[in-house]
Order: sequence, then structure tokens, then C-alpha cells
Amino acid sequence: MVPCVGSAQADDIADMPHLRPLDNGLHQLVEMGIRNSPSFRALVNRLSTSDVVVYIRCGRRLRAGLSGQLTFLGTSAGIR
Repeated sequence: MVPCVGSAQADDIADMPHLRPLDNGLHQLVEMGIRNSPSFRALVNRLSTSDVVVYIRCGRRLRAGLSGQLTFLGTSAGIR
């Protein structure tokens, strides 16, 4: 099931294979974002209709001055 834009609910995160939090704490944060932020909910819905998969993990070993990091991987079987 792919929800329409604006329709994602916190319970739908399990049905969104394009957004994959890698631990329970991050899963809860994503659910809270979907529930409380129309902007975040719209981004999650847009992602769910794309061919992109996003893995979310918390890393504490960033270089000084960085608060986040993106890593891009290649395509496999039509999924990015």
C-alpha cells in the first residue's frame, strides 16, 4: 500500500519500504514526525511514491562541525 500525499499516519511507517529507520528509537522519531509535522509527512509521502530507498541511522562519529551526513549508493533492480 502506498499512501497518497498527505495521508501518511504514524501507523503506516511499516508499510513504507522506502523509509527504513535502522533502530527502534529512530522508528519512533519518524512516527512522531509523521504525526506532528505536515511538512515531514509530505516528504515521507513523496518518498513513498519514488524509486528511492532511504536508510536512517544514528551515528555519533561525525567529524567536528558536522551534524549529519548523506551517503549515496548505486541502483539495483530499478531501486535507488
